[in-house]
Amino acid sequence: MNDKFLNLYLAEDDLDDSLFFEEILNEQPTPIQLTIAQNGEELMQLLGKAPVLPDIVFLDLNMPLKNGFECVNEILANEKLKDIKVIVFSTFFSPAVLDNLYDSGADYCIQKPSSFSEFSRIISYAIQLARASETQPGRDKFVLDRYAV
Repeated sequence: MNDKFLNLYLAEDDLDDSLFFEEILNEQPTPIQLTIAQNGEELMQLLGKAPVLPDIVFLDLNMPLKNGFECVNEILANEKLKDIKVIVFSTFFSPAVLDNLYDSGADYCIQKPSSFSEFSRIISYAIQLARASETQPGRDKFVLDRYAV
């Protein structure tokens, strides 16, 4: 990862959540270049054409056209894309969904909190973890929520 700035992609179909995410990133100490896709299909097209791959991809789990599961599997199965850190977020994760995402190779899952300040802390924490880690964490550190920060 580049020490001067972070190159992040966000796949999110909810405009309000995208705006919250942008606001959170503007508060980060490291400059961030953000590319937003409105669904999983658009994300995969952007990744396929990207001159410089992102350091981290944040994926909403429930999106139209191609969901977070499909994107995780496609990213990690692609030799060119497989080293990108992938962080999936959603309002709810069942244990089966978490197992599936972990087994697919996602780096972290974030359960969206109800408040902006908690969301900001979790996103900041996820960025720090992704930058510091070379490998997928153990299952006990896979889910990031307000209790993990």
